[in-house]
Amino acid sequence: MKTNQELLKGLLLKTQDKSKDIQKTTEDIKQMIRKTTSPERSINLFHCLSELNDNSLVKNIEVSLTSGNLLQQNLSPSDYSALAYVLQMSEDELDALDLSKHSLQDEGLLRLMPAARLYKRLMLSDCHLTGDCCEDLASALRTNQSTLRELELERNNLGDSGVKLLSAALKDPNCKLEKLGLRQCDLMGDCCEELASALRTNHSTLRQLELGWNILGNSGVKLLSAALKDPNCKLEKLGLSECRLTGDCCEDLASALRTNQSTLRELELERNNLGDSAVKLLSAALKDPNCKLEKLGLRKCDLTSDCGEDLASALRTNQSTLRELELEGNNMGDSGVKLLSAALEDPNCKLEKLGLSVNCLTGDCCEDLAFALRTNHSTLRELDLEWNDLEDSGVKLLSAALKDPNCKLEKLGLGGCGLTDDCCEDLAFALHTNQSTLRELELEGNNLGDSGVKLLSAALEDPNCKLEKLGLKSEEAMWEWLKMMSGQSHCDITQTDHTYLSIQ
Repeated sequence: MKTNQELLKGLLLKTQDKSKDIQKTTEDIKQMIRKTTSPERSINLFHCLSELNDNSLVKNIEVSLTSGNLLQQNLSPSDYSALAYVLQMSEDELDALDLSKHSLQDEGLLRLMPAARLYKRLMLSDCHLTGDCCEDLASALRTNQSTLRELELERNNLGDSGVKLLSAALKDPNCKLEKLGLRQCDLMGDCCEELASALRTNHSTLRQLELGWNILGNSGVKLLSAALKDPNCKLEKLGLSECRLTGDCCEDLASALRTNQSTLRELELERNNLGDSAVKLLSAALKDPNCKLEKLGLRKCDLTSDCGEDLASALRTNQSTLRELELEGNNMGDSGVKLLSAALEDPNCKLEKLGLSVNCLTGDCCEDLAFALRTNHSTLRELDLEWNDLEDSGVKLLSAALKDPNCKLEKLGLGGCGLTDDCCEDLAFALHTNQSTLRELELEGNNLGDSGVKLLSAALEDPNCKLEKLGLKSEEAMWEWLKMMSGQSHCDITQTDHTYLSIQ
């Protein structure tokens, strides 16, 4: 800059071609950027290039950011330094940085850290990271300038050693992290002791922890359960899907849920071999006035109708706070659903979402479900019954319930339920009524035929119909019919992916 030239004129070499000097200096700086391993030094060197009016290295990055094709590019470490520089110079509010599915690797993340630590949300899923990067992430979390609230590291090979470094950072009073995603990160139970220790510190701010698809085992969950009892632990959401758990871990989890210090609101236990005995323990915890759980995920947990009575008993207690219960992929059968339906009728039951897809159900359970939906105490908003053999007779019973002014259902899943056009008249009639509150209806995987879709499309014309999403998986001829009908109705129907009608 001219001001600096005046100050340093005695040191400047006399040359006839200043442009060559500037060009040589620029190339030297670019070479330094390529060789340096220090993120801070890289940023300083980019400032030097900026003073020399050379932005060639950041030009492609800026174009990529604008066009949105950054993901398709194979970036070098120096490119990530350029990206860090661009991000720091940006005038946009620093809220979220999503680099998921970039082949970032540890070196790229190191170069980005000066910019990444300024964001509130940092998404790094599928970035080919290893445990070596966790030292830099932990360092960023410990700085008093850090604004990071959410860190997503799903599907990276971090290992226990990497998570131990992150756990140490969680104990630091400067760390403000509230959400940490470690799904499918090659973790074993060895890291759970450090994670549990971090959750017990009085500085911990962590609210959500996702550990699904790691081999934690019962021993790991036992350590985490002990942390949940600590008054310093503020965890509200814990994900433990596919963690090689058995029913033996549920005694510890249930004990944690019963403590008055527990703040847990959501617990995901999908794809673990828990069995009915484990659900019996969890159900007992749900009855405890100290338990604050609102969402419980039990997909594919080897459950049968034998656990139905325990779950129903928990839902009927006036202390129960459960709002969502997911039971997909179990063998509850009609008898299990009959017990749950009776609980739905109880004025103490607060359940709003119930997932029962793939549960060996038949149309026989629909009478009980329909009766529950018609009670004035029912709070159910979402009901998933997909891939069960309900057939037309079962759906006719549910359709009658949809017409009842007490029914508050907004989302109903009936995909793959063996339906034909015979049930469509009843469904359409339910959609016609001004009492119906249904917003979403999934019917994919059924044999409704053109005649069935015509009946449903006629219902869309009615101003009483509140449907916003209809899943059909239909043929082109049906879409043509529906588009024709949309010209005569209050609905705007558009074809998206041959699966859904978007109705606005």
